Amino acid sequence: YVAQVHGRVSPGDVLIVISRRGQSLGMVRALEAARRSGATTVAIVGFDGGAIKSLADICLHVRSDRVEQVEDVQMMLAHMLSVTLRQLLGAGAQAGGAGDPGPGSEG
Repeated sequence: YVAQVHGRVSPGDVLIVISRRGQSLGMVRALEAARRSGATTVAIVGFDGGAIKSLADICLHVRSDRVEQVEDVQMMLAHMLSVTLRQLLGAGAQAGGAGDPGPGSEG
C-alpha cells in the first residue's frame, strides 16, 4: 500500500485505512508514509487495534474479538462515510465547487 501513497499524498489530504486486526504491515507503512507527507490519517480497526491504532490521527476502534461483528460495524461506518462525503461533495458542486454528488442525487 505504501507505493500507492508515496508521491500522491500531500498536506491537507486524508488517508483512510480499514483493517480487522490493525496489524497489516502494508497499511502500517502506508500510514507512516502519509503522516510523513503531512496527511491526516484515519483508521477503522477491530480486535485490539494493533499497531495501526496508535499510528492514526483518528482511530475508530470496534472493540470486539469477533470478526463478523468487526466487519459488520466497519461496513456500516464505511457506508456512512461514503454517504457523508457524497453529500459534502454535492454541496461543494452546488456552491460552484468541482464535486460530483454521486448517484441518486438530484441536480
